[in-house]
Amino acid sequence: MTRLLCVLATTLVLVAAAGCSDDDGGEAGGTADTRAPVTAPAGTTAAPATTEEPATTAEPATTEDYDARPAPPADQSRWARQVDVVCKPWQERIDELAAPADAAGLESWLAELLPLVRRQLAAVRALKPPAKRSEAEPAKRFLANMTQLERSLTRYRAALEAGDGEAVQRALVEANAAGAAARNDALVLDVTQCGGYSDS
Repeated sequence: MTRLLCVLATTLVLVAAAGCSDDDGGEAGGTADTRAPVTAPAGTTAAPATTEEPATTAEPATTEDYDARPAPPADQSRWARQVDVVCKPWQERIDELAAPADAAGLESWLAELLPLVRRQLAAVRALKPPAKRSEAEPAKRFLANMTQLERSLTRYRAALEAGDGEAVQRALVEANAAGAAARNDALVLDVTQCGGYSDS
């Protein structure tokens, strides 16, 4: 899921470069077209880019920043182990998808991605919820955030197909927020194959 956050951040730039927004005053080759706001991963807030900033001040995130996974702890709970087992095959397939290189590739990428996200979500939903009260609430939040991520990606695809730049931006921000929240939940729950990644 963390690699997915990186790809989603990158698609903000691709969408802006493709001219999906309805701005009348966009200048060809201007910095505003290539520096779309990127939602920071792990629940932090990124300041929006302005035209006053030099174009070289921020480096885009790369998949290398996100790929590290922590090893499951020795005291990983039964539920977290089960989540890792059911998530792993779907997460591996998600991670194997080639990130879209341009705006034209976004729709085909989503067409491959969404069924995998939905199957991963269904696999986690099918598990018996954790019995411990201390784990039950975070697990419920984790599932809710995964569900929100799937819904946001579905809205994103629909907005792309409709050519609605404003809806595209809104759906991407929602997807980034839900993905980052699910990642944080996974880290709390010691889930390592379905959104839980190291910050190192």
